[in-house]
Amino acid sequence: MTARLGVAWTIPEKGIAEVAGIPTDLIAVFSTRRRQILSALRASGRSGPDAAQAACLATRPRKTAAEPEQTLHERWAARACEAGHHPGQVIQAVLDRTRVPASPPFDQLAQHLLGSAGLTSHATGFDRRDLLQALCQALPPGTTVDRAWVEGAAEQVLAHRDAVRLATRSPAGPRWSTVGLLIVEQTALGIAGELQDLPARVVAADVVEAATAGRTLSGEQQHMVNALTAASGLAVVVGPAGAGKTVALAAAARSWAEQGRPVSGAAVAAVTARRLEHGTGIESHRSPGYSLPLGGPTRAQDNRLDYPPAGPRGGRGVHGRHPHPGGAAHPHQERWRHSGVGG
Repeated sequence: MTARLGVAWTIPEKGIAEVAGIPTDLIAVFSTRRRQILSALRASGRSGPDAAQAACLATRPRKTAAEPEQTLHERWAARACEAGHHPGQVIQAVLDRTRVPASPPFDQLAQHLLGSAGLTSHATGFDRRDLLQALCQALPPGTTVDRAWVEGAAEQVLAHRDAVRLATRSPAGPRWSTVGLLIVEQTALGIAGELQDLPARVVAADVVEAATAGRTLSGEQQHMVNALTAASGLAVVVGPAGAGKTVALAAAARSWAEQGRPVSGAAVAAVTARRLEHGTGIESHRSPGYSLPLGGPTRAQDNRLDYPPAGPRGGRGVHGRHPHPGGAAHPHQERWRHSGVGG
């Protein structure tokens, strides 16, 4: 369509792109299957991929005789007009918007896929299926490729020096990670080890009692406050949403403040930092990403290679080479008080 008609495409989401220029409300009008599935999900009160798949099967219409092409076009045109869009104007708006782009150089493509904004931007690993989808999504919309090209490019990415095969497997087969993410994880674990070795600075019991006076805390919340105010340089709290972590953290922060210790908050996302500050009263900011040592990707102005501030805790088996955990950070003892509160 791009080569013949000059059709452009929106940025793909989960491997699917829309034709650029078609009004969003018109797309919604013709998304009848989506409305059926969403309606079935609301009626069932369920959510998630399995529920969506079940709703898709339950609402799938029976196969009927094919509608004549002329009748089908007339019905579609009438529906578009009812939505306030003349078919001729819609067609003119989508034609001749772009030309077929050239495929990007492989090194540039691999750098993106194996960088912080690529395959591991929201996951700690990927399999071949993830790679094929990400590869197609990374190509400029309208790029002319075939199956052989995509599979060949995927093999080159997996053989790249920045791709690391993991010992773990998924139902889809082997999994890989990236040198950059493994360095970030190892650096985070190194910092965690250093923080755990710091001497504990216990807040006096009467200070904690004064900070929590007049506030109703559950036994778990009080235990969390006591643990945080008696911890060394690192304390990690894990609990489900709604467990009361924020309330307990606010009480711990008041205890630290009463002792005259500065308290600050950080979060990966700015919106999370704002929620943390609103819920606890702790001045919070978005934490900056990591910039790898010389020889690795560096921060770009568009943040395409901006590494997230932490990877998951715990080690993972790696096949073959092990990246050197260079660039270890050395936090100042008085400034680092990490209270990880995760859901």
